[in-house]
Amino acid sequence: MPRMIGVSPNTIYRFCKNESQPSLKLLRKMAIILGINIHDLIIPTPVKDK
Repeated sequence: MPRMIGVSPNTIYRFCKNESQPSLKLLRKMAIILGINIHDLIIPTPVKDK
């Protein structure tokens, strides 16, 4: 997916690690590619206890 949205794999890694945040424009692109609602990318996922 990094190539499809025009970012490096390292950028996606930083998003996943919460070291960086994508712009709304980039979030919209990701949602379209994934076929999901942009809200699904914005709403935090509950963290399960280990």
